[in-house]
Amino acid sequence: MTTGVLAIVNKNCFYTVPRCLENILDKKVHSIALNFFEKCIDWLCMTFYPAYRNLYQTKCVTPLNSSTSIIAEIETALPVASIDPVATARTRDLQKAGIYGQAVGDAFGLMTEFVTRDEARALVPDLQELIDRGHLLITDPRFRQGPGAAHRTRFNPGWTDDTDQAIALVRALDRKRHGDARSEAQLFADELLQWIRHGLTGRTNAKCMGLGTLVSNVTSKPHFAQNPSQAALDVWRDPRFSFGEIGMHYRPAANGAVMRTSVIPMIYHRNLSQMVQKTIEMCKVTHRDPRCIASCVAVTMAMAMMLRGERDWGRICATSSRVAKAVLADEMSLIRACLAPHEDYQALTRTYQNELEAHMLGDYSVLNLDEGWATAAANPKGNRIGYTYKCMGAAFHALREAIRFNNPARALYDLIREGGDADTNGAVAGAMIGCYFGWDAFPPSWKAIPDQAVLEDTLQRIQTLSVRS
Repeated sequence: MTTGVLAIVNKNCFYTVPRCLENILDKKVHSIALNFFEKCIDWLCMTFYPAYRNLYQTKCVTPLNSSTSIIAEIETALPVASIDPVATARTRDLQKAGIYGQAVGDAFGLMTEFVTRDEARALVPDLQELIDRGHLLITDPRFRQGPGAAHRTRFNPGWTDDTDQAIALVRALDRKRHGDARSEAQLFADELLQWIRHGLTGRTNAKCMGLGTLVSNVTSKPHFAQNPSQAALDVWRDPRFSFGEIGMHYRPAANGAVMRTSVIPMIYHRNLSQMVQKTIEMCKVTHRDPRCIASCVAVTMAMAMMLRGERDWGRICATSSRVAKAVLADEMSLIRACLAPHEDYQALTRTYQNELEAHMLGDYSVLNLDEGWATAAANPKGNRIGYTYKCMGAAFHALREAIRFNNPARALYDLIREGGDADTNGAVAGAMIGCYFGWDAFPPSWKAIPDQAVLEDTLQRIQTLSVRS
């Protein structure tokens, strides 16, 4: 069997047959039939196509754990996480600014999500307008028409699924604190499933909207609730979810994990080893690509350093890059045996480490945040707006510019005017900017974002968990 045949199986059978079944069977029977159909396809592929069989049956090797010693070294060099009342008050201020910043950046990004750079600049031409009206700017008539309008008008003004999932993550960690016997990963999986079915509890007109393709595929696996990391791995290494192609370049490395992990350093910044471990575990609930994990670690390490009192941007960026690249090497060693025969493990590791650093240091001309969106319908492989490194890089560049000009508002404004997956980029950038500048840097209109009761409840949980961590 060839890759081409896999693509045919993917397009003509895997999607068509279940849709036909869904027309005549109820959802439960359809789910059973779909799972049986998947197993049949897996058996055929593994029986007749050795490369596919290797992807599923070869066990992963022991990780190198090269990041452990690096994190321990960095821990001793950073400012101590003080329990001094003044320092604690400052940390609480940064935590509040971080969670509100995530929601604000998310809401702003919705205005220009799924449009090109030029289209985004036409939609949001004026910085002062964004400062004065905040999230309510999206109610302006110009946002109800033109590029991206069909997507924007589905949402009420406010944040999207990006912040919903971050809040769901905090709730899962809080449930563990209250004695739930399940693992934190299982609890987060349960929170995601509840969110998909019912929306985020407490929100006005709560409903699940904006669910990404990768998360949708992972959460629909029958074993997701019990073993989410395995479900994520199954989807990641399945060629049917990578355009029928075999090779790591085609595997999903989406930004759906990095968008929600900003809450982890708000809780675990006192212990960097624990913080990195939690970042990895919560990323793997839905995203198993090493690039996803490394980008999450880069963001959470930077935010943890800010929460610990570090103000030197060069040191923050260099340290985050060093840890993220070490974690990337660890995770590449874990999936080494899952690579296709033609893929060089060491070369891939170096390539993705170099690419990570290039994105962390790059400006918007390098990041190209709307890459492939204009031709996405005709060439879905070329659509790269959801690549996890782009989101991470956008957040780092936005914060770098905010520090350079001492202007957080301008930094978020410039970011959303790049288009692409703007709400996700804005959510991560907003969280990082908030954790650096603090609550007082936000204009009054930004502090008036809807569903503040949900954010305040989340903040209280974060601060309680932080004290106990």
